Amino acid sequence: ESGGAVQVNLGRDVSSCAWNATRGTPGGGTEPAGFAEVNGVGGQPTVVEVHTRDDTGAAVDGNFHLQVTC
Repeated sequence: ESGGAVQVNLGRDVSSCAWNATRGTPGGGTEPAGFAEVNGVGGQPTVVEVHTRDDTGAAVDGNFHLQVTC
């Protein structure tokens, strides 16, 4: 998806797990300042949605790292 939102299907029920996302570039690159937030997707227990935002809170397409702990 565009506009800073990506749905990630993890292939198993993660609705009772803890989700954490941060802005970050794979490898050795540098990601612009900002943050990421994670939400569950209603009716889809295997999917989380990650939103990336710039340092002002505006939605942007950005790289992120996602950690799910069950």
